[in-house]
This record gives sequence, structure tokens and C-alpha cells, in this order.
Amino acid sequence: MPEDFEHFEPILEMAINRVPSLADAGIQLFFNGPESFTPDDRYLLGETPEVSGLFCACGFNSVGILSSGGVGKALADWIHDGHAPVDLADVDVRRMQPWQANKSYLFDRTKETLGLLYKMHWPYLQYETARNVRQSPFHDRLGSRLIKLAP
Repeated sequence: MPEDFEHFEPILEMAINRVPSLADAGIQLFFNGPESFTPDDRYLLGETPEVSGLFCACGFNSVGILSSGGVGKALADWIHDGHAPVDLADVDVRRMQPWQANKSYLFDRTKETLGLLYKMHWPYLQYETARNVRQSPFHDRLGSRLIKLAP
């Protein structure tokens, strides 16, 4: 979407008041676009499994501002202490697996989770999209065996 400096300027001014060095940093890229959603609608927080010492806090979709204070403190403690200050397994970036980088999976699953964002979050919810992206090497044999065993 086009840049909207009039909308962004008050936010930037408040940020510069809080962190004066931002006044000299400049804006390299102005991105005005859709929010970031993850395949399960939960943040990606913590140290990445691929790069030691690289921490992330992203995928906040509509709750980034609301969560920023607590997330900032938790991540700062995590970086300082070398471990999460509380149980953050629900949002730990390490829950994501390499097979979830599949574009077809992300396209289908993210559309579904976006639609579920404001619905009741029932325990053990089973997603309907992006099934069979990851299968056991024995999937075809197990599937045919189950069919033969069915009455």
C-alpha cells in the first residue's frame, strides 16, 4: 500500500522522544501492508533454532501493540539469562518446523487461521486445511492397511 507519512508521523515523533537516536537513523524502508500472521495465530518468540544468538519477536498480527510490553520484557530476560523467564512453549519459535515453510501449506493454513482469529479458541482444535503436507514414509502402507481392516 502507498506510504502514509501523515498517519505515521505522530508515532515516529513519540518513538524519537523515547529513543532520541532514532532521529538520526532514518527510514530505510517504509512498509505499509497487511499484518503478519503465523500458521497457528500465535507469536514467534525466542531464539531461532537455525542461528544461535538470533532472537525474534514477530507474527503478532492484531495484538502486537497490546503484547509489546510483556513480550519485550520476556525476550530481554531470555536473552540475558539464556532461557525463557516463564513457560513460553506456546509461542516459542522452535515449535515451527522446516516443512511448514511450504508455500501451499502457508497459503491454505494462514487463510484458515485468519478466519479463526476472533472465534472461540477451543482446546485441541483441529485445523481443516493443509492436511497431508507432512507424512510418514509409511503413510501409504498404513493407509491401505487401515482400509483393509475396516468392516
